[in-house]
Amino acid sequence: MDFTMETEQRRCRLQHYNVGERSMEAIAVEPIPVIVGQEEDGRWWADIESMPGVMAYGATRESAITAARALALRVAADCIDHGEEIPEPFTKVFSVA
Repeated sequence: MDFTMETEQRRCRLQHYNVGERSMEAIAVEPIPVIVGQEEDGRWWADIESMPGVMAYGATRESAITAARALALRVAADCIDHGEEIPEPFTKVFSVA
């Protein structure tokens, strides 16, 4: 099954989820850009500029990106746990209708 067909099937299921009940709002989530670079010593770094302090290193490009993504999620979760404002990149992800 190709991605387009699978996405269309999911969209159709969502349309019929609350038949007869209050409709649900669909939210489009924008990607969170990750900037990636490599140090002179060969280490890779990944930075989420829209979240100050969210930067991680890795032995490979992929491991640096994975570490930065995980850190961004931890920061957002910590804010939620402590009743603090959610970082801007996650405001649409966690918006309440």
